[in-house]
Amino acid sequence: MRPMTLKRVLVLTAEYPPRTIGEVAASARALSKRLATEGILVSVVTFDDWRPGQAVEEGVRVCRVTAPVRTFYSILTWAPLVAPEFVRASSSVIRGEGVDLIHSFEWVTGLPAITLKAVYRLPLVCTFHSIEAQRAADKDSPLSQSISFLEKELARESDVVTATNEDTARMLRSEYGLPEKASVIRFGVESDFVDLLSIYRRLVRDGKRGS
Repeated sequence: MRPMTLKRVLVLTAEYPPRTIGEVAASARALSKRLATEGILVSVVTFDDWRPGQAVEEGVRVCRVTAPVRTFYSILTWAPLVAPEFVRASSSVIRGEGVDLIHSFEWVTGLPAITLKAVYRLPLVCTFHSIEAQRAADKDSPLSQSISFLEKELARESDVVTATNEDTARMLRSEYGLPEKASVIRFGVESDFVDLLSIYRRLVRDGKRGS
């Protein structure tokens, strides 16, 4: 059997320009644009209530989904409600021209990422800019415990876990028991992109598939 090569990447992110809340949008855009310059077909599935639909932007196909309900009491209400929309749009991409690997940003896209990995048996890479233990004023609150659980599940199910800084990588190792699994990848740094691309190609070449 001939080894597989990396040709198509699916990026899942809750933020993508022009919808920008924090650093995630810039990271997802930098990754997607850079992959496109390598001749890789990149499809981004993201959330945007104001700009639903598909468009090709800077050589990247962007599919924007909306939530079935516009008002939420909590981020934990939003995440499971929008997850089916992510899965639906992503499945259309996968069944269309295929996908070799999924890259998920933050826990909010964790549910669809884990689902897609299991259904389509695709390798999964995830990125954290921070984790709940770094952000929460009260780590013992039900909200923080729930988010931490979802972060841990995404990290556990991912084939490779990356962080955008050393502090988050260290917290992933100490809080979620990832001694060697968390790598630091700074988006926008060329040497780090080369490292990430090498990780992608290894996962695809070795036939690393979701179980």
